[in-house]
Amino acid sequence: MDRLLKIGKSIGIFLIFFLLSQISSFVVGLIQHMNVKVDRLSVLWLIFTILGNVWLIIYLVRKLGISLSIDFLNRRTIGMIILGILGMFLTVILTASIFDSKNTSNQEILDKLVKSMPKLVMFFMVVVGAPVMEEITFRGIIMGKYLNKFPLIGLLVS
Repeated sequence: MDRLLKIGKSIGIFLIFFLLSQISSFVVGLIQHMNVKVDRLSVLWLIFTILGNVWLIIYLVRKLGISLSIDFLNRRTIGMIILGILGMFLTVILTASIFDSKNTSNQEILDKLVKSMPKLVMFFMVVVGAPVMEEITFRGIIMGKYLNKFPLIGLLVS
């Protein structure tokens, strides 16, 4: 029973971090969907939302005592990274050969988002917010905390 509660807590913590990491993307998407004119004040508010989202994730990691130290300087981890990159390229090649579409609907949505948002907001979202939240949520929590003993499963999940 204790093991089941521990697993449930781990899954709950991961889901909470995953949902929190999506806040800034949700706000930007909502503004775009509502066709709101983005002025200087809106840009500052969006940047504040993105940075606040990053701060919230980092604060909760520290408050919960989650250690994010992952040793990347060993053969096993480097091998897993190379395997992941090769798997990604293989997936892209297989997907491109199976599907004959040059532009997917997902790509069209991303193109529309990039063209409609100010460059400064996209910079903070893509260069600051996304990498920090992705590393903490997926690499730090999934691979570093919960799947440290099973890195292959962690690679597949993340």
